[in-house]
Amino acid sequence: MTAKLRWYGPASKRQVHEAVGKRIVAATDAAHQHIQTKVSVPYPPASTPGEYPHMRTGDFKQSVQKEVIGLEGRVGSNAPKAAWLEFGTPRMSPRPWLTLAVAELRHLLKGVFVRRGPK
Repeated sequence: MTAKLRWYGPASKRQVHEAVGKRIVAATDAAHQHIQTKVSVPYPPASTPGEYPHMRTGDFKQSVQKEVIGLEGRVGSNAPKAAWLEFGTPRMSPRPWLTLAVAELRHLLKGVFVRRGPK
């Protein structure tokens, strides 16, 4: 595969940053929305080990936030229960909300950043 690039100085750099930035925002928004949807399944019944946690109070769902700074997008939670759910505790098996989302969104995220040219 061959790629050609013409460099026009700062204007080219700005265009690349804008294009990549838009894709990072789109990917971050998609990941955040996906997690919000998946952790909205009401309790009862309780979630089973290995599936997304079911929503009891909505506190965890509200703790999941997104952030884009420059060319970096983040989705996560600072709530202590986020780690407990993701990795489990001595008394509870994991409900891996972030690991599942990454696995399920891998194809989507790859499509956001990889453009296929004409064949």
